[in-house]
Amino acid sequence: MHDAKLISVTPDAEKHMVYCARVSNPKNQDNEKYAGLLRYCMKHGHWSIFEQAHMTVEINTTRDISAQILRHSSAKFQEFSQRYSDVKELGYVVLPELRRQDEVNKQASHDDLPDELKNKFFERILEHLAAERKLYSDMLEAGIAKECARKITTIGCTPTRMYMTMNVRDW
Repeated sequence: MHDAKLISVTPDAEKHMVYCARVSNPKNQDNEKYAGLLRYCMKHGHWSIFEQAHMTVEINTTRDISAQILRHSSAKFQEFSQRYSDVKELGYVVLPELRRQDEVNKQASHDDLPDELKNKFFERILEHLAAERKLYSDMLEAGIAKECARKITTIGCTPTRMYMTMNVRDW
């Protein structure tokens, strides 16, 4: 369910960055040879020219993952709003991956749980999500604002779409 795709990039990004880098030498700004200057700038830590070009990526994920992505303070974001739209518009429910917790490393997990155990919990998760979606729908039908109803949704199973734009240096 998690995916990302490139939406846009500064046209001729490399050429654009080098054009800006050569601001101090206007007679050479239109020089088509830019690969060498880009390598030179990387080798010598002249990173500011890489801030002249930008990329935008569309990310489809869940609300819990989007919260982690939003921590990148140098990026600019637009995210699907449950204030204005029903999450059903994204067309899918997301089931979490179920992995075994590592006994030593708190940041590690292992994909070796038996299928029977995973299936048992998937059934319970689906029941939980069905009850949650029913409550959410009932709240909307009763006239409760989407911004209030969304608070009862499970963030790890709630889909979202976001656009993330950053300059090339930060990417």
